[in-house]
Amino acid sequence: MKLSTVILTLTIATLITVADQAIANENTEVKAASWQTKRFKQLDADKNGSLSPTEFQAQTSAWMKKSGLTSQQQIEKSKNQFNNWDVNKDGKISFSEFVETQNKKKKNKKKAK
Repeated sequence: MKLSTVILTLTIATLITVADQAIANENTEVKAASWQTKRFKQLDADKNGSLSPTEFQAQTSAWMKKSGLTSQQQIEKSKNQFNNWDVNKDGKISFSEFVETQNKKKKNKKKAK
């Protein structure tokens, strides 16, 4: 077999492997996006396509109460989290910001394990 044929064969095999990995990653992201879409719709009370500080605080208050935080601590913690999630600082959390933040949290959890 000629060297050029071997190189071509290896190149094709590599491309097929990379394509298979990309497809597998894409399928995983679709499942995550489906879950994220459902959750975002639950949180977006006024259905305007973004989360306001009020909507965000409403969804965080239940677990904050369980954690024993005072009302003032809950408000401060909620504001801080909102500001972290509001990547472009426009005063609302878009779906893309929501997904980006969720994906970062997921990656950080995997790294911690």
